[in-house]
Amino acid sequence: MSQEDPFRNRPWTAARAELADRIWRLHERASQNAPESELTELRSALEEELDFIPDSHEYLKSVATTPLNSYPFDAEPGVASEWIKHYAIALGRLLAGIADIRSEWQLVMVDDLAKGFFYARRILNHRAESQSGVNVFGDRNERSMWRESVRAKNYLADGMTLARDLPGKYRVELKRSVLVVLELLRQAEKSNFDIDVSKTRIGFYHHMQISLLARFGRATFKS
Repeated sequence: MSQEDPFRNRPWTAARAELADRIWRLHERASQNAPESELTELRSALEEELDFIPDSHEYLKSVATTPLNSYPFDAEPGVASEWIKHYAIALGRLLAGIADIRSEWQLVMVDDLAKGFFYARRILNHRAESQSGVNVFGDRNERSMWRESVRAKNYLADGMTLARDLPGKYRVELKRSVLVVLELLRQAEKSNFDIDVSKTRIGFYHHMQISLLARFGRATFKS
C-alpha cells in the first residue's frame, strides 16, 4: 500500500470510475503545463457529462488552467489560499459531485480534505522535487515542513467528519485514503522529511490497522 490518488480508481461504479479517472487526468495534465489545446479537449469532453454537478463548468475551468508551477509560494497567505481553491478544491468538489455529495455543509468538509491532501503531497513529494532540481514550492526547511505536516493533518481530521454522512463504500474509502496519507506523513516525520514516497510502502502491520480502522473504527496507530 502506497500513496495513491484519492477516489481515482475506487469505490466507483464502472461509469463513474471512468469519470473520476478523466477528472484526475485533466488535473495531472494541467499540473504538467500540457498544451492548451489538449486541456481544452479534455475539459470539453467532460463538461456535458458533468452537467449534473452544480458549478461543474467553473470547477473544470479552474482544474484545466492551474499549472502546479504557478503556486505563489512567496505571496501573501490569501493569494496562496485562492490558488489552492483553483488547484485542489475544484478537483475535490468535482469528485464529491460524482459521489452525489453536494450540500454546502458537506462541501466545507470536502474543501478541508482537498487542502489536507494537497499539503500532504507537498511534503511527500519534497525529496523528489529537490533531487530533480525543480522545487515549485520554493525552499523549505525542516521547521516549515513540520508546520505543513501539522496543517495537513488538521485539515484531514476536520474533513474526516464527512465520513459519518457517507454510504458504506464511500465512508470506508475516505477513511482508508486519509489513513494511508497519515501513515506516510508519520514516516516522513520520523525520517525528518527525507522520504522517497515513490519507494515507500506501508508494512503489513499498519496495513491491517488501516483496513480495520477504515471498516470498523476500532484500530489505533502506534509510532
